[in-house]
Amino acid sequence: MNYENEKDFFPCKKDGSKLNIVEKIGFVAVNIVILLGYVGFRLGIGVLVVSLLCAIILSDYMSGQIDFWHAFYIMICDGRVIAFGLLVGCLFWLGELAG
Repeated sequence: MNYENEKDFFPCKKDGSKLNIVEKIGFVAVNIVILLGYVGFRLGIGVLVVSLLCAIILSDYMSGQIDFWHAFYIMICDGRVIAFGLLVGCLFWLGELAG
């Protein structure tokens, strides 16, 4: 990308001219949506992993009384599991940033 100086955050157009204000706002908005989508994806993975593990434990603990999918539904709706899954998802995301 062509930058006029190193402090300039925004890229240039193909012809080397600067972006106008609407293009700069669009550029920032698209980058924010991409970043939030990526973080949300990582948090969702954390919630699914924790829900899956808790459902396996619950269905084994109550063998014969509850099947795996019902236990998974219970776990994915539990606020404590969601909160712990968000924490695990944050750790996945931060671990990826550090690595």
